[in-house]
Amino acid sequence: MHHHLTNIIKVVLNPKILKYHFRMIGLHGVGSFWFILSERI
Repeated sequence: MHHHLTNIIKVVLNPKILKYHFRMIGLHGVGSFWFILSERI
């Protein structure tokens, strides 16, 4: 879990990756994106 949280923090702290994710999934997909993340924890 600690490793997983570290990965999330890395993504959040990297605007380029964050923008890329939002472009890929769109605002509509954010909910399912976070659902997938919480499933993996």
